[in-house]
Amino acid sequence: MNEEQIKNAFLACGSIGIILSVFAILGGILSFKRKNWKIAIVCSALGLLIIGQLLLSSILCLIATILLFFSKNEFIIK
Repeated sequence: MNEEQIKNAFLACGSIGIILSVFAILGGILSFKRKNWKIAIVCSALGLLIIGQLLLSSILCLIATILLFFSKNEFIIK
């Protein structure tokens, strides 16, 4: 692989990480507002796919997903 291909691979991985991070933030906002439990679960599950330094973001999203499963009754159901 040459230098240009390596740059493109890093750019693609970074872009995917940013998009998945936006979903994780959306899930966090929904869980703080206690609205739409299903979307909050999906967003936190998508956050599990973020592979950052020392897998810290994936571990935090796993904890958030577990806590969301236990707090289903606290969400506003429409």
